[in-house]
Amino acid sequence: MKQLLLWYLLFLTLPHAEGMAVSLNFEGMGNTPVPVADFYESTYGITFSSNVGAYNHTDYEFSNEASAPTIVFSLTSPFQMYKPSGFTDALSFFYSAKNHSPIVIYNAEGAVLAATTLPPTPNTPNAWEHIIIPFEGIATRVEFAYITLYDNIQIGAVGVPLGSETAYLLLVLLLFALSLKYMYQPRHA
Repeated sequence: MKQLLLWYLLFLTLPHAEGMAVSLNFEGMGNTPVPVADFYESTYGITFSSNVGAYNHTDYEFSNEASAPTIVFSLTSPFQMYKPSGFTDALSFFYSAKNHSPIVIYNAEGAVLAATTLPPTPNTPNAWEHIIIPFEGIATRVEFAYITLYDNIQIGAVGVPLGSETAYLLLVLLLFALSLKYMYQPRHA
């Protein structure tokens, strides 16, 4: 019975653990292209440099993005995402790229916490890859490559992408099965 109670406690704390991660899908920004800038500042304390814009797939030639219809990219130079209060654990996103695309994660002092170069994706801009970049420390800034398309940027504890109804349903079914097991097991006197 103690084991079942521990599983229920895990289940009840799951939404809190997911709340530590922040997912930006860039939907609801209005007519595109539009600068992302401070769209997420009041909600998450996240801002973007002025050279990155949100684009809608109905007005531009890309498809199969993680969350339709809006993505972000910069045509002129690498762009920055800032979160002055910081985030930990990992950065995750979907991308589509014709060229190798460097990504760098910095702390408040400007030290590099993680850096990687994304490989090109086949059939750009209609093929997307998901990447998770783990790091140690507290990140406050990310530099993204330009001429690369991005969607569903997630910061913080990243395991299963947020919004994964399948993973949540599997956990509910597991708890239900464990409950049945404990309800119908023989009782010892």
